[in-house]
Amino acid sequence: MPPQTINGENVQSLKSWMAGWNKKTKAKVVFDPDDKILIPEGIHLGIPAVDNMLGDGFPRGRTTIFLGEASSGKTLLAQLLIAAAQREGGTCMFFDIERCLTAGHKILTTDLRWIPVENLSEGDSIIGFEEYPNGRNRQREWRQGKVLSNRPFETSVWKIYLKDGTTLECTGNHKWLTYYKPASTSSG
Repeated sequence: MPPQTINGENVQSLKSWMAGWNKKTKAKVVFDPDDKILIPEGIHLGIPAVDNMLGDGFPRGRTTIFLGEASSGKTLLAQLLIAAAQREGGTCMFFDIERCLTAGHKILTTDLRWIPVENLSEGDSIIGFEEYPNGRNRQREWRQGKVLSNRPFETSVWKIYLKDGTTLECTGNHKWLTYYKPASTSSG
């Protein structure tokens, strides 16, 4: 028998939404409530109120982003999730992606304009890429994304000087896409 809810959503309401969407777009969205991809296995924190609120814990194998004000508990919640996954034999990665871009840093939007980061608003569509879309050692793919939050902040800015004379400015939280090169082969 198909489940009555999927990730906390009533199956009947999902079917209703699908029918409305198909009519509006003159397209065909297929919804199979038995599809296991719609019901990811959960990672349980062991805090019943949180696990129940999420339906069956945090979805395993998915990206989870915590948004909130400073000191609201985002990092603590992430650490609890990592510990719970490790107790169940899983692995997690933690990235603090807040406060990483400096004013003036240009972001590519889906209409192919470069916009200074400070001019982006929540909900804007941007272009980024997924490094390993289908597992390790696969070619990266471009992806459309949405701005989830954009707030000004004050922090130290680092100026980085490259061999070719290029200078870059970033915060200490900026993530860099690099190629692995053993330290023994580094020239400096």
